[in-house]
Amino acid sequence: MLSTSSPPISSSSILTISWRHTCSAWATDHVALTLAGLVTWITVYVALVFSPGFYMDLIHLVMDLAGLPGVRLMLTLVGIAALCVIAAMLSRLPAMNWLR
Repeated sequence: MLSTSSPPISSSSILTISWRHTCSAWATDHVALTLAGLVTWITVYVALVFSPGFYMDLIHLVMDLAGLPGVRLMLTLVGIAALCVIAAMLSRLPAMNWLR
């Protein structure tokens, strides 16, 4: 017999949801700082990904500095936060009312 109850939510997922909500709420309240942070993130991201050791292989990109394991993880986590912030900023626009 199949169970119809949903699996329990872990404490780590609750913390992640809470952190994303807090980050998005702060971003919508502080627009100028958010835009400055996004420009800084884009600049650092492009500088690390397209550093002098970067080249295109036939199948994939070969990154110099951004290919290092710790740097790649950091860029991924900050990129996820940036996507949440961008979505929160876009949700304030009148043209995005259809998403709510």
